[in-house]
Amino acid sequence: MKKKVLFGSLLLISGVIIFLEACKKDNDTQGDTIPLVFSDLKAENDTIYAGTSTSITATATGKDLIYMWSASAGDILGSGNTVTYASPPCVPGINEVSCTVKDNINNTQTKTINIVVL
Repeated sequence: MKKKVLFGSLLLISGVIIFLEACKKDNDTQGDTIPLVFSDLKAENDTIYAGTSTSITATATGKDLIYMWSASAGDILGSGNTVTYASPPCVPGINEVSCTVKDNINNTQTKTINIVVL
């Protein structure tokens, strides 16, 4: 922990010199690190009809998290830890949706789920 001297003054009391100071603690940025833990990736519905959508939520803890989404087919709408997956109208089958979470010190974790499109 670092300290900064904000001000100081000398006092002469009965022949004794006393130095007074006020200090401020710096924030220890390394101490603010919270380990990245990507615990869950869950779809509201894991089976949907072609041309429809479902909400997908990533559950993670850490500091200053960034969520990056991708899909093997279809579109990801929105950003953050909850997005909407919109299936394509003409591509039935199993489509993969992936989420990568990155924290403030560039640690990453990725999870993938399958959405069955009928």
